[in-house]
Amino acid sequence: MKPVTTLLDCGLLIQSEPGSSLSLRLDQTLDCGQCFTFSQTETDTCLPDMEQTWHGWAKGHALRISQLRDGSLLLHQPQDYPLWEEYFDLTTDYDAIRRTLSLDPTLKHAITFAPGIRILRQDPWEALCCFIISQNNNHQAHQRNRPAALQLPWRADSFQRLLFLSFPSAISCCHIGGTGATALRLSCQIPAGCCPA
Repeated sequence: MKPVTTLLDCGLLIQSEPGSSLSLRLDQTLDCGQCFTFSQTETDTCLPDMEQTWHGWAKGHALRISQLRDGSLLLHQPQDYPLWEEYFDLTTDYDAIRRTLSLDPTLKHAITFAPGIRILRQDPWEALCCFIISQNNNHQAHQRNRPAALQLPWRADSFQRLLFLSFPSAISCCHIGGTGATALRLSCQIPAGCCPA
């Protein structure tokens, strides 16, 4: 499945092929605990029927993305489309995966809770850290933990007058120490000497 793209004045419109859907909800995917680098912001109004707008940072690039009521996406930086197509796994047919998983009654029931969630193709280190933080918290604590996660040594960048925080590297996280890691529920046993001074 390859999404259909149309370049507009305000960005790149990403739609599903006729007869299929993108099966992606930005709110379900970006606010489920998979990542901490995206925030919902004021909804963009460059197209009618805009439903939500998010900004964030991944793989060294800033992103501002909106979703229309029909499920289409608007990528505000069209030049980075190949990167975000991979990141959001837009070429995978999630409808087919859901149909297969729905053969099991338990999985079918589970799918109804977040049918628009996608697995982000993010940096493995970021995925591991976000998984650990999310598994140590329920969703409300995850939302409260977003500011606590800012204690990590993030790299600040800006794009279109918005501040974006790049996920910190493994090396920079070594320097927050055990107390900081424990407060973030990111602690684990690290062998002595594994992190450079």
